[in-house]
Amino acid sequence: MNWKKNKTRNWILFSLLLVILLFAGFITWAALSYKKIIKKNLSGWVSKATDGKYHASINDISIKVFSRQLTITGIKVLPDTNIINHFKETGRTSNISVTVAIPKLQLNSIEWLKLVSNKELAFGQALIWQPDVLIIAKQRKPDSSLIRAEKKKSPLIKKILAQTIDIMQPGIVFRSFNLQNESFDCTLKGGNAVLHEWLLGEDINDTSRFLFAKSCVIDSLAFSFCKPSMLYEFKAPAIYLNTNKQQLSVNDLVIAPIVDRETFYRIKGKRATICNINIQKINATDFDGKKLTHAGELYASDITITDPAIGLYYSYLIPSHPVNMMGIDPHQLLHKLKVKINIKGISVNNGSVIYTELNEKSRQEGVLSFDNINCRTNRLTNMDIYTSKNDSFSVKGTGRLLNKSKITASLNLALSDPLGAYAIDARAENIDAALIRKPVS
Repeated sequence: MNWKKNKTRNWILFSLLLVILLFAGFITWAALSYKKIIKKNLSGWVSKATDGKYHASINDISIKVFSRQLTITGIKVLPDTNIINHFKETGRTSNISVTVAIPKLQLNSIEWLKLVSNKELAFGQALIWQPDVLIIAKQRKPDSSLIRAEKKKSPLIKKILAQTIDIMQPGIVFRSFNLQNESFDCTLKGGNAVLHEWLLGEDINDTSRFLFAKSCVIDSLAFSFCKPSMLYEFKAPAIYLNTNKQQLSVNDLVIAPIVDRETFYRIKGKRATICNINIQKINATDFDGKKLTHAGELYASDITITDPAIGLYYSYLIPSHPVNMMGIDPHQLLHKLKVKINIKGISVNNGSVIYTELNEKSRQEGVLSFDNINCRTNRLTNMDIYTSKNDSFSVKGTGRLLNKSKITASLNLALSDPLGAYAIDARAENIDAALIRKPVS
């Protein structure tokens, strides 16, 4: 009787083991089959999902069902030439194309059931190594006769959710062209970024998110911005951003012309001040990245600028023009900015300014230098809601003239004054006439 019981138990255990082995074998076969299927059909799937605008390819893919992990290498997403015709047919005012290359992508803790039942790709962590992204945007005047309503299709994946996305050493270039074919380039390179509670597929106007994430940390990201028509380039080798703590810091910011002086004035064709600016560090507290992305508002409770060095060059050899004296007062320039600014206070520590002027009669350069500049401002804004409550903007500071004379100065202006009137009160101690006479003569 015991022998029969043991035999029955052994057969049951053997059957269970056989079922487990068959199931494991099926899962392994399915994973290998999916690998072949995905590699073979990926480009067609992407093309179909984007109406022929994009094609994609990969080098290899690894699916680990039990450990819920997916690894893809050699990802490439390329725009098709049909994208141009597509935008012409739909009559859109903006033509945007994106090219993506990712050496390696790994998704961990994938929730397979959500993908099958709800068309939601949910995972715990994504690791993205050295992605290169090129975004090109071109504005155009649409032909109303070509406008066609696009048919809404049910997406293959309705939503993508990630608890954490780690991006290592990205390279992102955004290139934009306006209707006059003027362009600008914005480049972000290097560093690391961590996005928390990332969500794509919900309301794109969700103002509680920055870059589709509840919070993010970007560390040591190099930044550059160049607009040829401005003749200037902005560069910073290290940027730190923490949206949860609302902290932003920029190291070694450089703003400099992209051409030499002779070329600069030849292109401008009128008198203009050439600026060279180097700032060792900028710290912004209570920086609200969400307001910047969703409302176009640059907000911070306080900005501290440390060791700024400003070089200004002005030539009187260049012909003057009526526009030289129109709309160039401080608050007029402030209101011309497309970005809404609301900064409660700005501090400048240990700044320096060197002003060089080329005289049209003597053909000589005069130089005035100011150093050890320390100053503080009240609220700086170009938003009517704040100027209506407090129209006065002031700057108070101290410094040294020609490395000798101590100076104190204050500037006051009304932000809403259309004439741009402002008042400066400055005092200097121990002025040496000989030092002043040489640079101004």
